[in-house]
Amino acid sequence: MAFIYGMKRAVSAEHWKAFAGEDKWREGYSAFELAQAWQDAAGFPAPVARVLAGCTALADLRVDHGIIEHATWLDSARAPSMTT
Repeated sequence: MAFIYGMKRAVSAEHWKAFAGEDKWREGYSAFELAQAWQDAAGFPAPVARVLAGCTALADLRVDHGIIEHATWLDSARAPSMTT
């Protein structure tokens, strides 16, 4: 099983709430839905696994770790993207 981290190891989908923010923690919002999909998946969530299964080059791909709300600088100097 892959371990999922924010500032510390998240052991349940509810732990993602602290990393995502209260305003994003609602059913239907990406942070909430991604937490539900990934936290207990024991690897890739089923829809992702199905897509990857169709590509032999990715047959041995596995989840080593994940980072919740990792800041990634894109094409904007304003602020990093904080997409889950």
